[in-house]
Amino acid sequence: HSRKPTDNRDATFVASRFVGAVRFGGRAAREPYLEPYGMVGVFDPDTEVAFDLVGEEALGINAGLWRLARLGLEARRAHAERNLPKRYGLGNPDRFELSLQMAAGF
Repeated sequence: HSRKPTDNRDATFVASRFVGAVRFGGRAAREPYLEPYGMVGVFDPDTEVAFDLVGEEALGINAGLWRLARLGLEARRAHAERNLPKRYGLGNPDRFELSLQMAAGF
């Protein structure tokens, strides 16, 4: 990473994400459906540095008519531990987001 603090060693990073979802209905085109989901993720930018993890969690639900229209609502939280270098350019990773999405197929 070009913004890694200079120490003449390459950083080893680890990232992981788990997503789970289930869909009720929506087996045929234009059939109504409901799809709740959750996600957990973690990013360790340098395995040799302690307390530099970035984590995120999300819960959401999609509803709509399968293969025609969808409305989604999601709540997401991201947070970083105290030793995350500001040079990585992640801005303020400690945040809460609420998003609403609409989609339609033609």
